[in-house]
Amino acid sequence: MPTLAEQLQTALRQETAVAQRLYEVMAQEQSALQRMDSASIQALAQEKSRLLAALDQQLLARQKLVPNHQVEGAVDALINTFPAAIANPLQQAVDQLRELLFRCHNQNEINGRIISASRRSVERSLSLIRGHQPDAVLYTQNGGATRMGPNRRFASA
Repeated sequence: MPTLAEQLQTALRQETAVAQRLYEVMAQEQSALQRMDSASIQALAQEKSRLLAALDQQLLARQKLVPNHQVEGAVDALINTFPAAIANPLQQAVDQLRELLFRCHNQNEINGRIISASRRSVERSLSLIRGHQPDAVLYTQNGGATRMGPNRRFASA
């Protein structure tokens, strides 16, 4: 029967592996978003969902090993109960997992900004196509500038 420290080490290793794969998928997603490759985006979104579910399962498995897991710092408190020879590798594993999760969070924010910028661009294009460009400036016959307004169209067929 593995000790609590061994079980915790295994749980952290598995959780870190899933987080690493999630980060890789999110980096691929960034590239696909920049290329506007909808097929890749769709496939990566499905993989990301699968990995997030697996990460949740790994977290639950780890939490079962940690008394008072709902209290912040419970993992660190548990690790501090072990002798240094056991605690140090466990703490390194926790730190590595936290760093990976931080990187995933940052990558998610980057991807979110790309999606938001793409959405705004599409909305502006659609608005322009529909002739609803209230901020557009047109030039008059006299060479003066005038705002297009919501009811003026660039052209009509």
